[in-house]
Amino acid sequence: ALAIGLGIYGFLSGNILLVLVAIFVFVGASQETNTTQAKTVLITRKVGDAYNKHAISLQNGDRISRVVDYLLTSYQPDFAVVFGNRLLGIVTREDVMRALAIQPNDCYVSEIMNRAVFKLNAAETLDEAREKMGAQNVRVAAVYDGEQFLGLLSQEDISEAFAILMFVNRHQQLRAISAQT
Repeated sequence: ALAIGLGIYGFLSGNILLVLVAIFVFVGASQETNTTQAKTVLITRKVGDAYNKHAISLQNGDRISRVVDYLLTSYQPDFAVVFGNRLLGIVTREDVMRALAIQPNDCYVSEIMNRAVFKLNAAETLDEAREKMGAQNVRVAAVYDGEQFLGLLSQEDISEAFAILMFVNRHQQLRAISAQT
């Protein structure tokens, strides 16, 4: 409200600098509100609630051509490379595209996978996961329950969970309002 008032006063008085300050204050306040809202919603759910439990995984003997088939026929951009129940690494769409650009042969996924995988505990909140992944500048992380690998969680998964949780919260609020009337 202060930013809007400041902007109107600046506009009416012809003070362009005051209008720019008002815009800056308004944008900053909006970002702070969005961050607070995201934090409030994301602390209600755990990492174990949001990772893809039905994701396609790869074996270390799989070749890039298999990943290309999966990329063309599914929406999944990241793949865990496993041996039994043990995670060996992660192959992303970007890894595959880079390999296709520089390697003419159909190499094994183990040759292009990222072995240094960031790990999250399934019991952590989505907000904690978002903060940790942001601090480490990673887009995808492995989800573990103790020593057991469960699956992958990406920044996109967290964003999608946030959007769905916001929709559910709004729906519940509207239902509560209609129940009161």
